[in-house]
Amino acid sequence: MKKALVLLLLSAIIAGARHLDVTTSTWSTRLSAAVAGDTLHLADGTYSIISPSQDGTLNAPIVVQGTSRTATILAGGGEGFVWYPKHWVWENIWFRGDGSNYHLFHVKGTARGYLTWRNCHFSGVADKAIKIDHSYYTGPQVVFPDYVLMENCSQDLGYGGFMNNDGSDFLTCRGNYTYHHLSGGGEVLHLYFTKGGNAYTVFENNIAVGGAWIYSFGGGTMYSLWTKWRHDEETWGATNTPKPGTTGNYDYKEVETYRSICRNNIAINATISALASQATIDCEFYNNTIINCTGMLAKEFQNGRATNLRVYNNLTINGGDDLYVSYDGYSDGIVCIAEHNKALGTRTLSDIFVSVNTTDYSQSDWHLKSSAIATQIGTGIAPYAHPTWPAYYSLLGSGNYDFYGAQHSNPPIIGATQVAGTGIEESVASAANGVSVIDVTPNPANPTATLRLSLALDRPIVDILVCDIRGKHVRTLYYGPMESGQRNVAWDGRDHFSRRMASGTYFFRVSLGHDVLMKKFQLVR
Repeated sequence: MKKALVLLLLSAIIAGARHLDVTTSTWSTRLSAAVAGDTLHLADGTYSIISPSQDGTLNAPIVVQGTSRTATILAGGGEGFVWYPKHWVWENIWFRGDGSNYHLFHVKGTARGYLTWRNCHFSGVADKAIKIDHSYYTGPQVVFPDYVLMENCSQDLGYGGFMNNDGSDFLTCRGNYTYHHLSGGGEVLHLYFTKGGNAYTVFENNIAVGGAWIYSFGGGTMYSLWTKWRHDEETWGATNTPKPGTTGNYDYKEVETYRSICRNNIAINATISALASQATIDCEFYNNTIINCTGMLAKEFQNGRATNLRVYNNLTINGGDDLYVSYDGYSDGIVCIAEHNKALGTRTLSDIFVSVNTTDYSQSDWHLKSSAIATQIGTGIAPYAHPTWPAYYSLLGSGNYDFYGAQHSNPPIIGATQVAGTGIEESVASAANGVSVIDVTPNPANPTATLRLSLALDRPIVDILVCDIRGKHVRTLYYGPMESGQRNVAWDGRDHFSRRMASGTYFFRVSLGHDVLMKKFQLVR
């Protein structure tokens, strides 16, 4: 029998963990000497780019933490951090370029992944804040930059964009806010919230203001001639195109993004389209809210085509609702299902949403007014089931949550949000899905709570966080693969800033790709 693995990912309770105060004068020494489980607390000040080489571990990452983004890491041009090590977490830091930086982090194709940016701010980039390379390889490779988490970050876009993922499976971007796109400069290919995707990408609960395209699957890796993609063997049949020769050089790849989803996001002021799909297989855009955008979806096929692309339950306000091809090499035979999308045309936003702050959209209350649902928006369809997808990435119809963490009604409302006051409900998987939440102990909790989770199968991606009764994200506890068996995940009653949370109702949210489970408990001080 396997021993129960206690996942105490909070650095404060990892045996042997060190909390080290860092100043600008000790930055180089402390960073270079950090070991697994260390947390480096950066004092206010401006720090230089130094790229370390050592790894943390899954249960004991190396954490670099500022205080309310008052610690600044300044990139003076070029690529910023050139990154290879794994199991690092960056929290509460302002990464500031000078406008000429291509990237602030360039994660190389042979990097080892397991990277988190949380509550960080980015500015001053000419291309993307984060660039994750794809791997140039001609055979099996065991090292990839997988398991990347971007949450609750923000970016002053300027002439650049947020994320370019060409190499990471299991990338999740959630709760981020990008804004202040500048027109009249830069290159249009850079102006995305995200592009790329690889496999098993999730974009959820983000607000993105400005850019040419905003949320894009694909858009980069196809430009690399004579390279093979790690998912080629899985996807050739789905593309209905000839397979390249098994010897010699490969031509452009024909698939970029595979089995990925974009849900519960808000897109504002896209100059071309809110959503974009290039050469994709089994990808979905659903329950997004699109405001003041020229178009809803652009389909761009440089060297491939979209297959089984599903676009549904999206709400468009004050903009184009069209699905169009901007440049098209292989549009014949595309399989794109677009249904139950709603275009409201020209509307006053205050008639639709509780409150909209056009100075800072992240401070808006995007809950729908009940009158708008009844008279203008209507309901959509339940999320699709995916019988051919791996068991760990199947979709539970009951696990469908909105922008604020509230459970969608069935059928769900079109768009990213629901009426204010819609509650969060518990959702526990059946034995047929191979996972169940057993219990939270103690309940009521004080000062800590432990989630007991049972997995029948090994899972390549498990994402566990704590949220409050409104669905607001409090703290991420785990993001990565998990072996089968009983697993215990502990929370110390604090948020990402180490602040003690008040008494009240909280939830453990357990996400396994598409599956989302919620377990309620009480915290009593």
